[in-house]
Amino acid sequence: MPDTVSPEGTEGDLQGAHFVKPSVQPPGHFHAAAGNVGLVEGWKIWRQQWDNYTILTNLSKQPDRYQTALLLHSVGQDCLRVYNGMKFANAAESVKCSVILDKFDKHFLGESREFFERFKFNQRSQEDGESIEQYVTALRTMSKTCGFCDCMNDKLLVDRVLLGVRDDRMRELLISKSDLDLSTAIDVCKAVEATSTHMKALKSEEINRVNRKPFPKHAKTGSGKQKFVKQKPKELKKCKFCNKSHEMKKECCPAWGQKCNVCHKPNHFKGSAVCTSKSVHQLEDDEYSSTESISVVQINTVSPEDGPIFCNMLLNGRRVQFQLDSGATVSVLPQKFLSEEDVVRNECIHLRMWNHSPLLRAVGKCKVVTRNPATGKKYRIDYVIVKEDLTPLLSKTASEKMQLITVHYESMEIVHNIFPENVCNLAPENLHKEYPVVFSSSVTGTLPGNDVHLTVMDDATPSVRPARVIPESLRSIVKDELDALQTRDLIEEVSSPTDWVSQMAVVQKKSGKVRVCLDPRPLNLVLKREHYPLPVLDDILPQLSNATVFSICDLKDGYLHCVLDDDSSLLTTFATPWGRYKWKRLPFGLKVSSEIFQKRLHLALDGLQGVRCVADDIIIWGNSDAEHDTRLQSLLQKCQTVGIVLNKEKCQFRLKEISFLGHIVSNSGLKADPSKIDAILNMSSPTCKDDIHRLRGMVNYLARYLPKLSDVMKPLNDLTHNNSAWTWDSNHDKAFRLLKEMLIQAPVLAFYNQSKPLQIQTDASATGLGAVMLQDGQPIAYASRMLSDPETRYSVIEKEMLAIVFALEKWNQFTFGRKTTVYSDHKPLECIVKKALDKAPKRLQGMLLRAMAYDVEVKYLQGKDNILADALSRASLPYESGQHDLEVVNAVKLLSLPDDKIAEIKRQTTQDPTLSQLKDTILDGWPDNKTKLPLSLTPYFSFRDELSVTDDLIFKGERLVIPKQMRRQIKEELHIGHNGVEGTLRRAREYVYWPGMNKEIKEWIQTCETCQENSVSQPAQPLMSHPISDRPWSRIGIDLFHHDNENYLIMVCYYSNFFEIEKLQRTTAPAVIKRLKRHIGRYGVPEIIVSDNGPPFSSRDFAEFAKEMGIKHNTISPHNSKANGKAESAVKTAKRLLTKCKDTGDNVDLALLNVRNTPTQGTQTSPAQRFMGRRTRTLLPTTTQLLMPDRDSGPDVEKLNSNQRRQEMYFNRNTRKLKDLPLGATVRVKPFNHRKKWKKAVILKKIDDRSYEVRCDGQTLRRNREHLRATSSTSDTLDPIPNMFNWECQDNNQPKVRTTEQRQSTTTSPVKFRGDGTSETLDENNTSSLRRSNRQRREPHKMKDFVTF
Repeated sequence: MPDTVSPEGTEGDLQGAHFVKPSVQPPGHFHAAAGNVGLVEGWKIWRQQWDNYTILTNLSKQPDRYQTALLLHSVGQDCLRVYNGMKFANAAESVKCSVILDKFDKHFLGESREFFERFKFNQRSQEDGESIEQYVTALRTMSKTCGFCDCMNDKLLVDRVLLGVRDDRMRELLISKSDLDLSTAIDVCKAVEATSTHMKALKSEEINRVNRKPFPKHAKTGSGKQKFVKQKPKELKKCKFCNKSHEMKKECCPAWGQKCNVCHKPNHFKGSAVCTSKSVHQLEDDEYSSTESISVVQINTVSPEDGPIFCNMLLNGRRVQFQLDSGATVSVLPQKFLSEEDVVRNECIHLRMWNHSPLLRAVGKCKVVTRNPATGKKYRIDYVIVKEDLTPLLSKTASEKMQLITVHYESMEIVHNIFPENVCNLAPENLHKEYPVVFSSSVTGTLPGNDVHLTVMDDATPSVRPARVIPESLRSIVKDELDALQTRDLIEEVSSPTDWVSQMAVVQKKSGKVRVCLDPRPLNLVLKREHYPLPVLDDILPQLSNATVFSICDLKDGYLHCVLDDDSSLLTTFATPWGRYKWKRLPFGLKVSSEIFQKRLHLALDGLQGVRCVADDIIIWGNSDAEHDTRLQSLLQKCQTVGIVLNKEKCQFRLKEISFLGHIVSNSGLKADPSKIDAILNMSSPTCKDDIHRLRGMVNYLARYLPKLSDVMKPLNDLTHNNSAWTWDSNHDKAFRLLKEMLIQAPVLAFYNQSKPLQIQTDASATGLGAVMLQDGQPIAYASRMLSDPETRYSVIEKEMLAIVFALEKWNQFTFGRKTTVYSDHKPLECIVKKALDKAPKRLQGMLLRAMAYDVEVKYLQGKDNILADALSRASLPYESGQHDLEVVNAVKLLSLPDDKIAEIKRQTTQDPTLSQLKDTILDGWPDNKTKLPLSLTPYFSFRDELSVTDDLIFKGERLVIPKQMRRQIKEELHIGHNGVEGTLRRAREYVYWPGMNKEIKEWIQTCETCQENSVSQPAQPLMSHPISDRPWSRIGIDLFHHDNENYLIMVCYYSNFFEIEKLQRTTAPAVIKRLKRHIGRYGVPEIIVSDNGPPFSSRDFAEFAKEMGIKHNTISPHNSKANGKAESAVKTAKRLLTKCKDTGDNVDLALLNVRNTPTQGTQTSPAQRFMGRRTRTLLPTTTQLLMPDRDSGPDVEKLNSNQRRQEMYFNRNTRKLKDLPLGATVRVKPFNHRKKWKKAVILKKIDDRSYEVRCDGQTLRRNREHLRATSSTSDTLDPIPNMFNWECQDNNQPKVRTTEQRQSTTTSPVKFRGDGTSETLDENNTSSLRRSNRQRREPHKMKDFVTF
């Protein structure tokens, strides 16, 4: 017995191993108990899992002991006992993983017997229900142990596949191949297998043809009479325990006394009828796949004379009684029989019962494993789940596949599609009753197939747009519509962050309701199209040539039939005032929606005879009434099955003719559609010379297609001569009719070619609309109509957009679902279609929304080139009511203003000369160049496409243009509540507009006394750092601080961060100077001292001390302590150090020693090293070498500079540089006391980049630019500025050192200021006397008993 591997034995070996714990777990324990029939196969699988695990975890690089320990731990107790009984040549082999695995192989697999493995290989045939891939995989596995050479392995596999497949047709195809190899054999088998599966899926419960099958042949005797051959009874029977045939005695059963290696139960083999873990048969009703979401299925119970047939099935271990229903097309199961593990798929299914009771709404569908207790076989059946306590049903298909019933098809003539005798009764009301779900107004349909996935370009930049403002009059209506869409499960609230957020577009219908749409302009630019090929005209027209009866069906909410996947749904997120929502169905407005919808609809209806999808319509035709009715019934049944919902208001049945892609298909044959030439054929005769000029321009455009044009046009051209009078006679009329005939016939008018690009030219005149559809510059169709009375009052841009919508919708069959280029001679249209929808006028928004149904690009075409559409618009056909009328939009009704206020704005707009000119220009049209405009209108030219006129009011998009006389009142109303500048501007930009509005509102707020006195602090300015000194103690910062009832003086070196702390008995200037001199004597005289303006530092004594020592004294601006940030930071450090030392009782001097010897972050040296050039000795054990001087501090200086630049970069991210203030400017001074009022002041002079002298309330103050706010207020309320004045730097937080009288008589020396906010008081040429503090000096009370000298 080998030595076992113990933890003690491996600890030393593994101490240095660096092994990262794998993220995958080792294989589970291998059960090697005796009697396990699948022991060999089980060990092979476990060994394969172990080999994979060693590769994934890189285990081979670990020590042998580690590998062995992990192997024995993973393999389990049974194998560990086997290991303990193994014999090894030496102790080293007992811990070698590869040796142990080899011995396990020999133990479990035994010696290889290749002849027996080959025997099993040659006996292996395809099992029942085993796919060809599973069969080939099993053969490959078996061949590995057969000893086949590589050159013969594939050929032997081909032979075995040829002999072992179950399908004879598959074998015949394999034999027919002359150069059969393994890959070809697999491909052939897969193809046959897939074909068989598809044929089963296509099989329907309704029969589509008459099929007669011959009766089975019987044996014949020599006399020609038939006789039945009686089969001899078999002596052996198939055993359900071992699946073999033998005498029905347990002693003869090979499974008796054995244990199943799958379920581990005794007395049976794997796959037997009594095995509880055998494979489960997948069983589904062929006609209803899992991709369906809405269906109405028929359940017709056909009961035998002796009553219904019932059987027991096991569901989740529970015995359930089912009825076998040969008339049911689906299997039905009440919800109460489901377990918690069964997942119900939410699908909209309605069941129609055999007794024609009301439709029953199902919960959904669920696949449940069903076991037949009689045979022990399991089936996975896709049940329709209902809440009601109905009798569970097994459908005809399920009953046949489970071999519960048998239909002898050979004994009958099969007939499909048997309809009732009253099938011809296709009145709309009857169809609505027969198919209530198909024509339902409350159900949203669903097209079959996978969820729609929208693909964006790889380099797309996400766009997040804010929510639009909803007028108060529409807010409740829009919210109700959003709630209704959410109830219908069409939209869903979004709470997580999304990359794309579009805006919501709202259009009010004539009924008062609203339509919520998506405005995805930025998203449309990056969406990839699917480019689905549409049916070719030449393929469809021959089928329609003999048709006599037609119907047209239109889908209800067509795009909403397509379900979006989760990722695509997030792309359609849109913002509302109540939060964000996303569409769960394909929304209206995406440029890819039409292609996706057409593709899904085509696939859903593919295979139906006499049914075609044209644009967004479905057309049905038949050569006879009966054929048409049969095809219509097939369509409606298909709609029931797949979940299509039709719009019963737009469906038309049993028509005698229909318009189809420029043709009229009728019971009398095929002819051209007259509507595409009506605009030319019914064109009115010219009435003046201008009409002749337009007509001539039109025919000249088509001259290359018109032979002998000059001869025909000569009588008409004669009318245009200057010396000829206008006389229209029969010759002119004849020429005009001949010209129209030429324009509507070939070769001028071409047929539509789907492979060529499609262009449309449109134009609008004062009275009509004109359009022409072209391909390669040749007309396909003409269209025109006159404007209705309200439309004549539209602005020019609205009329031009109306012409585009008119053309797109009139030629919907041509333009829907394909790229269309529209040319218009109104240039602003080219811009407005690219802008956000809320930028357009209200009426124009409705037109743009209707155009979103098409993939259209609007381009500008000069008026001189837009000849055809221009001529048609000026000689248009009469207007007919109901011609795609637009929603009635009155922007005035959306204004939340009282009537008297609206009337006042109208009156002022009319009286405003600029707005009166603007209104006329909007209605009459804009010139191409703004130089042709009056100077007062030029500010409006850049956004002329957004301007419109409604009821004598001018709108810019949805914003009202305010006349000049009312702007002051509007500014006052906007500023109620005294919002800030940006808040007021945001509010104004939502509702009103006038040129220069932003500037006027800013100036208005800046002159508001209340706003200026109660302003917030200004943003911080960019950081201006002190330059780092080139040596220690050349620049020091000093400050006083108070801590624990004690006063201290702190001195810090700007170069090294080395600081000193001195306790002060007094905070007078002499006391500070005395302490400062002590350190100057120790470290030398600094060049610059930086301090604040406290009494000791602004005193005469300190100034004399600085002058005497030759020190530049820089003082910072009041309330700008960050200008001496080095000293402020040292004060914080010192206070923390003193507090902690007091709490712990540590020595303060030793604590300072440790701080000074701690390396600064980002550098390799401490303050002591940078200050003294060496480390100072501390209580820590330190080598002599470390205490030696080190003068090379250059790298650390560079690091300090780098740290400083990085600090500036981060600090400046949220700062803003303020503009310089001119002398004499009126400003507001930030308060630093409890008054909290920004008081007026006047700039006296600029001291440095950020420091100013100001005059405020009779006082002269010094303030940093950050504490001064520019204002537009006047300085009339301030004291007059004297010609000569004394500068005073007063700090409100410090005690006053002078009275007012003394301050008036005091003079100060000139002060030199620096750009960092500090100042210098040293001036060698300054001879003015320095002041001394006149504060009364007294000895402290504790010194009263002492005599001082």
